[in-house]
Amino acid sequence: MLSAVPEVVTAGTVTGEADALVLLRSRDVRSLEDALERLRLAANVDHTRSAVVLTWLVTR
Repeated sequence: MLSAVPEVVTAGTVTGEADALVLLRSRDVRSLEDALERLRLAANVDHTRSAVVLTWLVTR
């Protein structure tokens, strides 16, 4: 499912409240909303929570 969404850059499973962390890259808010809607259509996605990165502090 994730590989079918071109905005997905990387994804992984995590501990804690969430099951996965998915990094999306979009050109604007509308394309982000469209990508999130496509992810929510998956049968195994219950809900999403998003945050926008304002500034990357470390990039390697």
